[in-house]
Amino acid sequence: MATWNGFLLITLPTMPPAPRSVEWQFTDVVSANDNPFSLQQQIYQWGQALIEISFSYPPIPTNPTLAATRGSPPAWQAFFASLQGTAGVFLAPVDPLHTAPQNAAATSPTVTGVNASGVTTINVSGGSSTHQTVGDWIAVPGSGAFSTGSRIYLVTGVGSGTLAIYPPLREATVGGETVVINGANGVWRLKSPIRKFHVDVQRTFSFTFEAREAY
Repeated sequence: MATWNGFLLITLPTMPPAPRSVEWQFTDVVSANDNPFSLQQQIYQWGQALIEISFSYPPIPTNPTLAATRGSPPAWQAFFASLQGTAGVFLAPVDPLHTAPQNAAATSPTVTGVNASGVTTINVSGGSSTHQTVGDWIAVPGSGAFSTGSRIYLVTGVGSGTLAIYPPLREATVGGETVVINGANGVWRLKSPIRKFHVDVQRTFSFTFEAREAY
């Protein structure tokens, strides 16, 4: 079975093809110190951030003949069991409505040189000439133990030969990585080891789960 950085990499079931709804949140490691007299604040930025996400899937009928188009409850139960709580990881996009660049003319840039872990701007070949748009989701493939997955980033700025990204770069690049602009996936792990399922009187199976970037 495939692994990512030593953790089991579990395949997300393909049906249903997308969640019914997705809620995500950005959390930055920032603290503030308030002056009790002037009320002025000192802000401390620690240079890290995290994307968390909540997936809610449409009800899945328990009828096996509909599994090919509506999904299979046993497949989802096996997926959650295989994750072994928060131990396993899986690949998924952040926004199922924006899995492609906003500009149809966009092409995949290539990472240029070494970009250190923690930076919020990466050097790429092309940059603005590759027609990336602020708000696009991209992924940067990993290397070594991270090569079976990719890190997902939101493009927050486009320059000549640079892309500003959020969150900060997880692993340093070695140069030459092709940036994924279509179907960008991130690596996620469950936020809780507890997984719950619901079956109603209409014989439909439903569930919601929360995940965070595997980091």
